[in-house]
Amino acid sequence: QEVDHQQDHQQDHQHNHKDQQQQQQPFQQEVDQQHKDQQQQDHQQHKDHEQQQHKEYHQQQQQPFHHHHQQQQQHQQRRHQQQQQQTLQWRQDLEQQHEHQEQEEYHHQQQQQ
Repeated sequence: QEVDHQQDHQQDHQHNHKDQQQQQQPFQQEVDQQHKDQQQQDHQQHKDHEQQQHKEYHQQQQQPFHHHHQQQQQHQQRRHQQQQQQTLQWRQDLEQQHEHQEQEEYHHQQQQQ
């Protein structure tokens, strides 16, 4: 009696398993399809991007090289000056903060004595 029951149970189990496999199949195909679509899209975007870069490169090349170079130098110098100013400002701030802390600590020690 007990053994029969187990066999029934196994058959039931196998049957369920088959159903699950059949259900998974279409799902898997769908996922594959989505993946393919995605790859194609990526590929298309990549091509577009390359063409775009290519165009920009040509436009730059058509400008006289000298002109292009001068612009860059001016730009760099300007950026450099700004950075220096910022750094100076930053250092002054730091020093002020530091002095302030030292004064506070000094007062603190005085009070303790």
